[in-house]
Amino acid sequence: MKKNGSENIASMYRRGEISMDEAENRLWAEMYTNPSRYGLVSLDEDELSDFLLSFRPRFRRIIESYDESVAEFETFARNCALFFKMTWRKKQLKIAAERQSLENEIRHDAVESVRPFDDTSNPADIVSGTAERRVARRSSVRRRKIEEDARTTALVLAMKSCRDVDDEALEKLSAFTGIGGGELLKMIESLKSCPETRTARNRRMLMARRDETYYRKRKYEAELGRLDESSHEYMRLRERYERQERAWQKANESLEDGKIPTPKNSDIARILGIKQRKVYYCISHAKEKGVIEDYSEIFKKESEENDPKDEKR
Repeated sequence: MKKNGSENIASMYRRGEISMDEAENRLWAEMYTNPSRYGLVSLDEDELSDFLLSFRPRFRRIIESYDESVAEFETFARNCALFFKMTWRKKQLKIAAERQSLENEIRHDAVESVRPFDDTSNPADIVSGTAERRVARRSSVRRRKIEEDARTTALVLAMKSCRDVDDEALEKLSAFTGIGGGELLKMIESLKSCPETRTARNRRMLMARRDETYYRKRKYEAELGRLDESSHEYMRLRERYERQERAWQKANESLEDGKIPTPKNSDIARILGIKQRKVYYCISHAKEKGVIEDYSEIFKKESEENDPKDEKR
């Protein structure tokens, strides 16, 4: 038998020429550098590394159970690898499907329909009373529409900044919209819980990315220890390790910088009983008119306890 091929690894171990750890390392290196011999040529570099990391715990059993009277060790190891690859592939497809489902859910939450807002009024002027003379000169139908749009805009912006609405702002909003304080408070409390679900999904996605990069980083680190530092495989794997190290650090920074998001437009629309596009119109119109700051002053808390800049995750 050849001394450099995989077919004598088990025999060398049994003769005491190499330890089990060395035998496993040799089998790893053989499969990594010659994947075509073991039916692994269809795997790219990342997949091959993932596969070998999952397959390695079975190396000891493969080496110990090999019967040289039945087949060469390379043939035996190839059959074991092909059998395990079927199970491994199913597991990878399941993980990929779950990750894709989570990403689609997050992307769906971020999609907002866009349509120009009918430029009928400046809600901030109405709230402050500066537009009363202009409104008085319009027809009663036009006036009612303007007032209704102003109330809706005030409600939308208040719901969007629900975490900053204190008792004083709630009283002002109730007086302006004609909606009871208790009902408004119920709306606000319902919306406060909505971002938590979105935050949990976003955070779960970030944690999954962090864990994946950490897993790959450690995997490459382990593989580097088995390769010759002067080899081409070592240099190529070293680059991949450094990329994963940077990605892991970035993922950790993203988790540390996480902020509590505002309620989604779809949640606000559901609570207020209006169309989601109407919510977008109100916010877009207020931004175009530069009146977001005016509303922010109305609904702003004096306390900074909920300032997201001060929150650590």
